[in-house]
Amino acid sequence: MIAFPRFRVASPRALTAGVRIANRTSNANLVAGTALPLLVPAVDEDGNERAGIRFRKSRSRWPPTRAGTSANRPSARPASSSSLLGSSIAFPATRAAREAAKDPRRSIEERYRSQGDYLARVEQAADALVKAGYLLVDDEPRILQRAGDQWEILVVSR
Repeated sequence: MIAFPRFRVASPRALTAGVRIANRTSNANLVAGTALPLLVPAVDEDGNERAGIRFRKSRSRWPPTRAGTSANRPSARPASSSSLLGSSIAFPATRAAREAAKDPRRSIEERYRSQGDYLARVEQAADALVKAGYLLVDDEPRILQRAGDQWEILVVSR
């Protein structure tokens, strides 16, 4: 398993989900008051979940949304990670910016030769998802537009 990368966000594995309460119905002999682990998915070298449908990325997303949580139930997440709900952290635009920030993730320029290369890869991934039935063909143009917009924001306007 790859460790959570060290970049501007502490690993969620260092957090706990509270403490156990006494449970008379359990045969597991769990001790009340011991820390509950915060279970998190396995991640890749960028901090993105390895499971699920993967798409070309221009940033890391953390933390993943946990089933059964919603914006109107903020107490469903530990307080120390609730501020990251739905967050994303852009990859550095250039290798020089990555090195200056001591960010271990590859920069956008190290991942893609150009905006055209990035958009071609997004389109290829979207086409595969359409063929597999995970994406509607009508959604593909909006995804490509959003990918182009993200490139402009993360690379051109920096």
